[in-house]
Amino acid sequence: MYDALELSRRAEELLSATARAARDYGCTWQEIGDVVGVTRQAAFQRFGKPIDPRTGAPMQKTTIAHADVMALDLLEKITTGEWAQACARFDETMSAALSESALADAWASVVALHGELESTGTPFVRGHGLHTVVDVPFEQEAGEMVFRVAFDADGRIAGLFFLNPDAAGREL
Repeated sequence: MYDALELSRRAEELLSATARAARDYGCTWQEIGDVVGVTRQAAFQRFGKPIDPRTGAPMQKTTIAHADVMALDLLEKITTGEWAQACARFDETMSAALSESALADAWASVVALHGELESTGTPFVRGHGLHTVVDVPFEQEAGEMVFRVAFDADGRIAGLFFLNPDAAGREL
């Protein structure tokens, strides 16, 4: 599994370098988005290197290391009913907003809609503001969903969502 994630990371790096080369060549974010199958804004968020207007320096869009593995681990804890372990890495806001029982209720609602988890897809990691956001597509008995988790710079969970694929495809 870890080899596949490393291969995915390298493929993403190559795609990012290709998108930057296309921009250097004069392609628009819309054209790049069309090729990748996302909106102009999503292409910019994924591949862009914005310049800070205050300093003129490139803004860093770093992601925390191994966020993909952390997201898969969290999803596994949720699907196996390890509520305390799943909630242990919540930041203060998440801890106040989502109790162990509320997380259990949320997962029960997901299972009621589409059945048990059957498989997970490849996590997609990106920086968004001060957070690292990971989308994990997953298949259930009767449907597909996306697990989205946001990590703060310290690796604490700052957001957690179960989304239908259409909603997950929209910009953050």
